[in-house]
Amino acid sequence: MEGCSPDREIGNKKGEADDLNNIGSVYKTQGKLEEAFKHHQLALKIHREIGNKQGEADALGNMGIVYQYQGKLEEALNKFKEALEIFDTLGSSANIEKTIEIIKELEEEIKK
Repeated sequence: MEGCSPDREIGNKKGEADDLNNIGSVYKTQGKLEEAFKHHQLALKIHREIGNKQGEADALGNMGIVYQYQGKLEEALNKFKEALEIFDTLGSSANIEKTIEIIKELEEEIKK
């Protein structure tokens, strides 16, 4: 699926990474979690290469969701904490609040 990105064809790295993240989300809703994770990981790599912090945090959050669906709560928690650090540096209050809420829920689930 990643080969079909028009953004990739024209050299739009941010667009390519966004496309990969979106494709990963589609795979996630289809229950194809390994494919979803792979696409979010590729998106993360590109966002890091181009210095797109918002995209990096979004990809980390998506990876955290996949881990959460897989029952890998510690890994999910780590990804959300990484995303939170970035959201904090960006001053993205809505994303900070949402991510803190997810982190608290994961910490409670891990304690059980």
